[in-house]
Amino acid sequence: MNLLILIGLFLLPGLAYGQIMKVGETLIHQETNYKITLTQIQKYESVCAVPGKNCGAGYIPGVQLIPHLKVEKDKKCASYPQPASCEVIHQIVSVDEKTVAIKFINIFELCEGNADLSNRYSCISMAVKNGPDAPPYLPKNCDRIKDEEVKAACYEAVADKTGDAKLCDLIKGRETYQCIYLRAKTKGDPEICKTLKRNRFHHSDDDHKGEIASCIQWSQRK
Repeated sequence: MNLLILIGLFLLPGLAYGQIMKVGETLIHQETNYKITLTQIQKYESVCAVPGKNCGAGYIPGVQLIPHLKVEKDKKCASYPQPASCEVIHQIVSVDEKTVAIKFINIFELCEGNADLSNRYSCISMAVKNGPDAPPYLPKNCDRIKDEEVKAACYEAVADKTGDAKLCDLIKGRETYQCIYLRAKTKGDPEICKTLKRNRFHHSDDDHKGEIASCIQWSQRK
């Protein structure tokens, strides 16, 4: 997921106004060498199909301003695991026909400012899994989630995405099937698949046995 979309989903009121940029100007976050250049601001004007008439369906014609930004990041932020400084991203605060206001922000601070715990944890999970660079952010950021089940899902998703079975060690309690699959594949040991416990997704013993068989088959692939 594009991280600007992520920001839009969890945008909080009361944020600082940011720094004003004109077309051609560049902002630099000094600590991370994160650079943003405003290349242009496109203006789109919409009109009704029949001028002077009702547009229908509650549609109101207007003007849309779309800023185009060139973003340059330090090469270390494209590596895994990423340093904490790479948690800094940018947010478009406002746009007019000549300028754009940009604010540098820590994505996890933005998530943690959400009063709703469900949305907060969902925001953190998405940031860890789908940060602006791939692979994802430092897996230890999953520790920001206090709900153990959601935290486990966060670690599991990162382990699955990176193929790093060691991340499964960070999951407390019973491992879920993705991590069992991953361990079995990494170690080439199909016996690990037999530790898969029956869960609510197994509607019958045959479902459970079938998943173990699938895990064993998958673990033996080269």
